[in-house]
Amino acid sequence: MNRLSDGVKKIYLAQLMSIVLMAVTIFMALISIMALKAESNGLLALAGVLAIVILVLAIVIIVFEMLGCYRAGSSENAFMIAFYILVFTLAVSLVGGFVSNTVVSVIISILGDACNILTTFFILTGLCNIFAARGNTEMTTKGKNLIILEIVLYVVALILNVVDRFLNNESTQMVAYIVSILAAVASLVAYILLFIYLKKSSELLESEASAPQAEPTYQTTYVAPTFEEPKEEQQVEEPKEDDNKLE
Repeated sequence: MNRLSDGVKKIYLAQLMSIVLMAVTIFMALISIMALKAESNGLLALAGVLAIVILVLAIVIIVFEMLGCYRAGSSENAFMIAFYILVFTLAVSLVGGFVSNTVVSVIISILGDACNILTTFFILTGLCNIFAARGNTEMTTKGKNLIILEIVLYVVALILNVVDRFLNNESTQMVAYIVSILAAVASLVAYILLFIYLKKSSELLESEASAPQAEPTYQTTYVAPTFEEPKEEQQVEEPKEDDNKLE
């Protein structure tokens, strides 16, 4: 397995973890709604534990994506750009964990979502460039169409996340949880579509990397030997002395 196929495989594994992350996020939101209705401290405690799991899983996902983009970056510059964006995203996420101000929190959330959009864009662009260079028009076309769809889904999720931030008070908590569920569903669909494409890309690249190299073939042309008949040596007659030569 070369660096490119290994890098893409790490990226698609990160997307698999992202799907799990979104599923846990939706479950946490549902638990929170149930806790508000039942006024259950146990459910609220469970929601708090799930929030910690989500934070840890999000960091693991970013690290996996960084490793994947770094390894694939040796073959395509777009992956290296995605790597630098992920470094910035990790820094923003760590800073956001210590911010309590609503406005600043919204700004950090928007930055994080925008970084996710850019990361996905450059990862898909890198794969499209690779498949285009290898003449795989099917995967290139699918990748370009997926870029548009992913951007739409991420923008919807971004808008819903911003609305969710401003609804973070006691009177609108129920609406906030519903909005967060909708945002998570939009992100989940985006992750699933991206995961399918990345998995297919990884399998193609891995199969190409593991395929035995064909030995060079040399085309030879048989040329029939030609034989020339030996030529008879011409005898050179010596000049005869003239018998009538005057003495």
